[in-house]
Amino acid sequence: MSMTVAHLLMQSLEAHGIDRVFCVPGESYIGLTSVLIQKQTIQLVVCRHEGGAGFMAVADGRLRNRAGVAMVSRGPGVANAMVALHSAFHDATPMVLLIGHVERRDVGRQALQEQNYARLLSDITKQVIEVVDPAQASEAIARAFFTAESATPGPVAVVLPEDIFDEVTDVLVDQPRQRTTAAPAPGDLDRLATLLTAAERPLVLVGGALLTEAVEDPSVLDDLRRLAEDWVLPISPTHIRPQLFDSSHPNYGGYMGIRVAANQLDAMKRADLLVALGERLGDTISQSYTFPTAPQPQLPFVHIWPDPSEV
Repeated sequence: MSMTVAHLLMQSLEAHGIDRVFCVPGESYIGLTSVLIQKQTIQLVVCRHEGGAGFMAVADGRLRNRAGVAMVSRGPGVANAMVALHSAFHDATPMVLLIGHVERRDVGRQALQEQNYARLLSDITKQVIEVVDPAQASEAIARAFFTAESATPGPVAVVLPEDIFDEVTDVLVDQPRQRTTAAPAPGDLDRLATLLTAAERPLVLVGGALLTEAVEDPSVLDDLRRLAEDWVLPISPTHIRPQLFDSSHPNYGGYMGIRVAANQLDAMKRADLLVALGERLGDTISQSYTFPTAPQPQLPFVHIWPDPSEV
């Protein structure tokens, strides 16, 4: 059945389970907001500032372990939302940002508030998808959610020209794609068990990816506690993730992040095995890449992260 691109986009969002979108209304995507308001199947949360809309989408994604969605207008709208994109990128939080763009015939002519979003957002998004044909609209949404939620989660931007929303297409809704799930290679768990058994002073750092799993399944934190108790492991939650392990538990290994006490850090550095579980190990956690040292760790090191390209 034929429908406008705006209706196709709305149905594509619905197919991905989206029930709310955060925005500051703008003329460059008014065709889509009009459909959302008419149908009322997706809550349109109107914000005062695109930065607020972006961070609401980040929080929505983080709390529900799926991509949150924000919509912004071109130019200053995108610029205001960029800090939220940066936060989502560095915190590995899934997010989809829909951007209203200039009409297709005006691209490359220095139209009002026109920008090259592929270049502008390349360092703070996993991908920028530009829709130039109505037949690509639903596919773009499916690709955006798949990319945002797979491997290392993060933000994806979808650029939508303002003259595309009223065009009619008979393309069917592209259904959600199966998420890829990382798992240990055969024998890896046995190797980890061997390392833990041999270690006299192991240390386990736990970070954001584990928190993401715990949001969806709170029993993950019980599993972590049992791991600590059964293997007699000190557990150290990392920067802004203190809720991952009870600080009153006998196996609490101290906080690892900004301004770690010198005596605590010295004790941590005496570890003879370091396990990073769900932690990317940026400069804040690794104490400016000195623990572990990069690129070659100074001690036996196990890095557990869903994307092998970042290990």
